[in-house]
Amino acid sequence: KAVPMRKIPFGLVTWGGVDLGIGYNFASTTLGVSSTDAITTIPFSASGQTGTYQPTGTLTLNYAAHLIPVEVSTNFSLLYFLSFAAGIAADFHILSSAEISANIDGKVKIDGQPQGSDYARFTQSESAKVTTVGFRAFFGPQINIWKIRVFSLLHVTGDKSYAATVGARFSW
Repeated sequence: KAVPMRKIPFGLVTWGGVDLGIGYNFASTTLGVSSTDAITTIPFSASGQTGTYQPTGTLTLNYAAHLIPVEVSTNFSLLYFLSFAAGIAADFHILSSAEISANIDGKVKIDGQPQGSDYARFTQSESAKVTTVGFRAFFGPQINIWKIRVFSLLHVTGDKSYAATVGARFSW
């Protein structure tokens, strides 16, 4: 608590003060797709002959993120059981990265017949780093039931993307 809570006269509304929060999030995803069957059929014509290319291959995605969010928030409670929270945050991405790679190949067929060693191949890999610091604002309602807080937050980021969080907190 950076600023303590304050009750408004008659006890109907309570301002929760100003809270500072820091945390750590880790997320990791590995996705791989592989096909031994033709992914698609690409017709073409060359030198007066018609042909098709039916590639097979793999596509992989690896993503890892270490995130340290620093948040400043406040809330208002109405008759204790209903609250509304709002805040801003700076999300520090530490060692976060993503990599996508594709490996596609297949025989070329002319007039329906595979052509010996005529293959078309495509291999590509790309890596990217996440912006070091991202900014966001968040707001939403919370229902307070004894020691359980059920909440929903909408996040709006500095790069104009949106996210929603739904969860429960337990307090003692």
